[in-house]
Amino acid sequence: GEVDVDGYFVVDPDIIGDYGVMHGIDGVILEDWHYKFPCPESVDFSPISLAGNYSTLLAAIELSNNDFTIAVNGPFMNTTIFGPSDTDFAAIQDVLDGLTKDQLNDVLWGHMAHSELFSADVVAFGCVDLESFAGTPLAVRFNKTSGTASVNGVPISSTAFDVAGESYVFHGIEGVLVGTEYVPCSADPLDFSPVVEAGNYSTLLGLVNQTGLSENLSMERPVTILAPTDAAFARHQEFLSGLSDDELAAGLANHIIPNFTIDSELLAFAECVEFETAGEEPVSIKYDIQTGKATVNGIPVVLADVTGNFGILHGIDGVLGLDGQYAPCDPYSEIGFLSYIYEVEIIEAAIKAQAFTATVFGPTDDAFFALDNYPFGEGDFDQELDLLLGHIVPGVYTADQVKEAGCVVLDTFAGTKV
Repeated sequence: GEVDVDGYFVVDPDIIGDYGVMHGIDGVILEDWHYKFPCPESVDFSPISLAGNYSTLLAAIELSNNDFTIAVNGPFMNTTIFGPSDTDFAAIQDVLDGLTKDQLNDVLWGHMAHSELFSADVVAFGCVDLESFAGTPLAVRFNKTSGTASVNGVPISSTAFDVAGESYVFHGIEGVLVGTEYVPCSADPLDFSPVVEAGNYSTLLGLVNQTGLSENLSMERPVTILAPTDAAFARHQEFLSGLSDDELAAGLANHIIPNFTIDSELLAFAECVEFETAGEEPVSIKYDIQTGKATVNGIPVVLADVTGNFGILHGIDGVLGLDGQYAPCDPYSEIGFLSYIYEVEIIEAAIKAQAFTATVFGPTDDAFFALDNYPFGEGDFDQELDLLLGHIVPGVYTADQVKEAGCVVLDTFAGTKV
């Protein structure tokens, strides 16, 4: 019933924070030799075969061994495939004929992403930014007027989408993602119409416009907005009316978690998560499994999961900084800041440098101190960073998912495998 990472046992699973998820392990992964290859996984592409004329794509995936790449990232369905049809590939056959096997692999990797992206997600958020296996950016957009979606401007099929396999979700597309233009989601105007429809948040929206905070929200999205109700603002009207726009903007920034969305499902799983707001203040969001209620720094959540192209919004019955009080999650007082790991700044720098939500396999303090030649604190930041990148993989993998799969192979940010 135990989980191990390259032979080191997981001693503290599923520590959730704005970085993703961390699992404490009782050793430090120093070399790639611990890794035992491969896990007994395979991929069933029959759902794609039944969806239409995608035989060229499937043949190319097999030829370039990308079926294995998808397999070892499963069975969490954490690979999204955007699949050109046989006709689309035929249209650029002269280009493909001139490619080497490695170049063909790059083209295919440009159509795959570490993500579980369904059409409902795109409709809810309006636009979703992804990074492909090849490192190229992808923007998946939903057009409300036409009811259609696209990736980097290439239309997504209206008949072959959300085709789910054990280790992927597939969307047919009407073209090949070669030479397409990426326009980031942040270029789209913010649409707060879902918040307007929810009601009771007109004061917040008015203050966002008054202080010019919408520009910051646009650049930091997707964001989680912890939104005071109109009534919550009204209780502090006398105090708020005496603040300048800059002071109001600073206060509002403490209601925003940048570059991350947490929904009620994830919160219910984690029970307590901690974040640093855009205003650099800590917040703890807690879920009481007995009552089914959530709080933010002790302030009740009164509305959950309002989504839009800004990210996600949760209504709260109070104003942070004026109501409630920050209390850390138990039993780890600073889970959200990765204090469980000895080299805090280095791990944080590693994740921020990659701009990913990640899974961290975090050696305990004792594991670090047990090393014969302790490699930290000597001033060689690059060496320390490379070692710790070998403990971080893109995407979120919980202990229960690993137990269900039995075995998974993951690529770390250091280029090694675990």
